Amino acid sequence: TFKEGDIVRKTPLTSTIAQNFFIANYLSTMAIDHDDGSGWYNVFSNVVLYGRSGAKQDFGGHDLHHRGNLYAFISRACYIDYGGGTTVVQHRNSFEDNICIQGVAGVPLFAVQCKKLESAALFRRNALYSVTSAASVCGMPYNVWQEVSNDTSIAYTGLPDNKKILAWARERLM
Repeated sequence: TFKEGDIVRKTPLTSTIAQNFFIANYLSTMAIDHDDGSGWYNVFSNVVLYGRSGAKQDFGGHDLHHRGNLYAFISRACYIDYGGGTTVVQHRNSFEDNICIQGVAGVPLFAVQCKKLESAALFRRNALYSVTSAASVCGMPYNVWQEVSNDTSIAYTGLPDNKKILAWARERLM
């Protein structure tokens, strides 16, 4: 509990991580790792190169919103939430308007708790690039996942060219 002027708050103010350039190399698993109950973050307009995953929430992380980021050459899932805690619907995470380019074939686009989709993160309007067309989530082909989860993202087969990736990076950092 803390005071903000005359108002007493029980939840913290939202923190922002914006317009950063991360190179997640040398044994990096995630460039931005929300873990162990992290909450109330807006993460937007960042450029993340390499790393094992794009965004990660775990062990009760909530109110974590990743929007408009570029995750390039990720070696695993664009978004990971392995669970370890329950997120109530009012505090769901979101992954929206991002571009994710997976640099490795045969990995899922998102790694989530497949048995708890009602409280899983909201996925909307992402552009997802995969080396192969075998993209999946929860063992389902991506188009089936979209129907089950109301995901409005678009999955592309093949990688964009470097000029396009650099243009997207500049847009986010300017």
